[in-house]
Amino acid sequence: MPEAPDDPIAYTALQQGTPVQTRDGSQFAAVQTVLVDEKVSVFDGIVVQTAEGTRFVDADQIGSIYTTYVRTTLSAEQATNLPLPD
Repeated sequence: MPEAPDDPIAYTALQQGTPVQTRDGSQFAAVQTVLVDEKVSVFDGIVVQTAEGTRFVDADQIGSIYTTYVRTTLSAEQATNLPLPD
């Protein structure tokens, strides 16, 4: 059975280029890289490409991951103040 456009997926299935949204559904970035702490196989967050460059979204700030987008728990203001990836 084919996936519906908004089926939840695991971070392991997240694709580069997937749109990233604020909590109200406004797109502010696209997934660049999924970060995993390999030592303990735990999702650490995502590096995203924004209009201002690459930024880091911590796993705690990810609300849900779907086949067609990532919804964060961030407000629009918080999304503009994300840190650079390290």
